Amino acid sequence: MKRYLLCIPCTVRAAYDIAARAKYDEELQEKIVIEVLKWLKKVSKDKEITPTMLHTYAFRVATRITGSNDPFDKLKKESNELAGQLIPHLRSEYCESIRFLSSILELANI
Repeated sequence: MKRYLLCIPCTVRAAYDIAARAKYDEELQEKIVIEVLKWLKKVSKDKEITPTMLHTYAFRVATRITGSNDPFDKLKKESNELAGQLIPHLRSEYCESIRFLSSILELANI
């Protein structure tokens, strides 16, 4: 895929989004975005660089600056905890659905 001018601000936004969604403090977010901006200045004339390469670099900057191999680790843990809290409710809903379906099938056989 070819890089277009719009890829540059999009990459900056991606760098910010990675840092913000990973719940890093504002100082780390700024470091990540500034580092990506500096790199973009160096490679801005390179027409061979692809959007994928731009975003991959933004992700790698976030991992390097934070020292975390997975910038989304905190977010994943929070999401999994929330999903775990939903399990009893979903299990109850599932059991109700099965009972309802069984009732309908019994009526259909009568």
